[in-house]
Amino acid sequence: MTVQGLTSEQTSMLEFAVRWCPYGGGEPGDILVEFGLTDQDYFTRLSTLLTTRSLATGLDEATLAALRATCQHRLASAYAPR
Repeated sequence: MTVQGLTSEQTSMLEFAVRWCPYGGGEPGDILVEFGLTDQDYFTRLSTLLTTRSLATGLDEATLAALRATCQHRLASAYAPR
């Protein structure tokens, strides 16, 4: 996936997100190895990317909606009291 106007890191994040969305977004360990980020940081950045650059991502509305829902779920889980 090469999207005009996105950095290589943003493109990699989108590719990972699309690939792992059907499975809940990916395992925290996979996210850490791939991006050097906690899953909370990854989903925060991805959510911002999808909000601020959604037109630039080149993804259809259904995929964008699914990715946004995954971000929202994962971030809500991260902040839920234990």
